[in-house]
Amino acid sequence: MFILSFKLFQSNVMEINPLLKFVSKDDEIQYWMNVANQMYQRKEDAEQELQEYQVHSQLLERELETSFNQSDRRNCELHKINYKLTVDNEDLKNRLDEQIQIYSTLQSDVQNLKIYNENLLNRIRKLEQNNDDLERFNREKTVSGEELESQFNMTLEKLAFLETEVDEIESLKCIVQRLQEENRDLRQQIQVEHQQRNMNIQEDTENGYSQLVCSALQSDNKKYIINNEQIDEQEGQEGKVMPCDILKYVRELEQTIECSQQVHSATKASEEKLKCRLNTAIKKIASLENALNEKDGYTTNTIRRMKDEKRDMSQDVDVRLRRHKDKNIDKNPRPRSDSNKDDIQRNSNSSRLGRHIENRVKKVKEEEKRQQNLVWFLKRWRYSHLNWLRKREQ
Repeated sequence: MFILSFKLFQSNVMEINPLLKFVSKDDEIQYWMNVANQMYQRKEDAEQELQEYQVHSQLLERELETSFNQSDRRNCELHKINYKLTVDNEDLKNRLDEQIQIYSTLQSDVQNLKIYNENLLNRIRKLEQNNDDLERFNREKTVSGEELESQFNMTLEKLAFLETEVDEIESLKCIVQRLQEENRDLRQQIQVEHQQRNMNIQEDTENGYSQLVCSALQSDNKKYIINNEQIDEQEGQEGKVMPCDILKYVRELEQTIECSQQVHSATKASEEKLKCRLNTAIKKIASLENALNEKDGYTTNTIRRMKDEKRDMSQDVDVRLRRHKDKNIDKNPRPRSDSNKDDIQRNSNSSRLGRHIENRVKKVKEEEKRQQNLVWFLKRWRYSHLNWLRKREQ
């Protein structure tokens, strides 16, 4: 506004023509009076405009000051907001870096867990293979044990049959000894009677008593027949033996004695074979006992190793899960349902694995008990058989 008034003043001033020529002085005075009045009026207008301009400028200054203060305050607030945002941005960058590091560590942990899971699966497969081998081995042992039991029962039956044969052979030995004694006695009697007859015949020939000799011979024959009949009745009434059949009877006795001797030699050979078989059976039983003891030791070692592996696996899994939870509990809080599901799944897997291993251990323990019972039975049978052999030797 001031600029506009100054321009108007310049234009008015420029309208005054100093080279103007007047007719008279009054006209000139009047002219300059008018010019002065105009200038005065313009001066007053300019002063008024100046005052208005000053007032207006003061108002503008106040408004500008207020706006400046407001802009300054706004600027301060914006500076504060900018500072906060920069701080937040730096925090977010740091958190982003941390999250990236955590993500990389989690990825590495996941890879390690995958590798560990694969190793666990391989170990579980190996354990299952070992378990299958043990089960097959146990089945083979059961089959071999059943075969041994059947062989043992057969050997017991054979031993019982051989014991009966041995008892029969002993009874036959007693009969043979009794028959040998009777044969010896009969031979002695025959020799004595022949000597007596020869003596009687010589005496009769010398004295001429033939009739008496005949009567004596008849009486002797009758006595001999009576004695033979008594002997035959004592032996079981096998039949009457005539004096002429004595030699045949002696020959039959000799044949029976030879047969009994052959039977005795055969029984000795059978006893020796039986002893050899028993010794081989005892050696087989001892070897089987050693094999069973070795297998028991192997099974106990495998059971102990499986238990140790189960304990190590469970401890390692628990430690890894605890570390994983401790890392993610503050930074990546998951919902409670997911954590419960993971815990339930982990517990179910561990319980399933534990039940599987416990069932295997129970089966192996039952097999060990059965083997121990079989070994105890074999030891008892061997002890009883050795006692029986000692009694037989005595």
